[in-house]
Amino acid sequence: MEPLAERFRVVAIDHRGHGRGIRPHEPFSLEDCADDVASLLDVLGIRRAVLVGYSMGGAIGQLTWRRHNRRVAGLVLLATAARFDLPPGSELLTRLLAEAGRHQSSRLPLLGNSARDVHHAVRSLADFDSRPWVGARPVPARVLLTAKDRVVSPSLQRELAALVAGGRTTELALGHLAVVLDRGAVAPAVREACDGIVAEAGLDRRFRPRWPLRLRRGPRRRGRSVLRPTALL
Repeated sequence: MEPLAERFRVVAIDHRGHGRGIRPHEPFSLEDCADDVASLLDVLGIRRAVLVGYSMGGAIGQLTWRRHNRRVAGLVLLATAARFDLPPGSELLTRLLAEAGRHQSSRLPLLGNSARDVHHAVRSLADFDSRPWVGARPVPARVLLTAKDRVVSPSLQRELAALVAGGRTTELALGHLAVVLDRGAVAPAVREACDGIVAEAGLDRRFRPRWPLRLRRGPRRRGRSVLRPTALL
């Protein structure tokens, strides 16, 4: 997030049942996560955001665009798909741990997750299929494809790129856990993709906020109003 924060306002969310995310009583659903994203934008006073979705976050990003499309300026989708041909839960965990084993010093961000909600999340991903609607309306999008991914097949990632990004794909010779194990390679690719979205969407990035951010509309300067910047989420 630090390289992105040099250019953008970055907001990170812990989804339901993950990390420090909320622990609701109702069963986990990707649609609820998408609505959570829109609610967070409301709380932070952000009108539109570029959604950066990794793995499950890619499905949530697609659903957020479908359910709250006016809030989405663009999509950057990494190691994700329009549908997921996932192995059984135990095999999925085995694959993830095997990939993490490539780096003895790596630490997977698994602590703090709700086992129940993670289980339901995997089931939700298995049922997810955005192919009937994801390409129905144009949206600025980029797909970052992890070519050595053993969790989300590269062929499924290419299918998503053809549907939503017009084939605009950056191929990374990395595995599914690249955001943890290969941050140095992933961060520049994500930043370049976000820059492409900003240019395609015609967003004004001349006003770059400093922390702490003010959520109110800025003062008028030289006869024009300074608007809130678009955020990455």
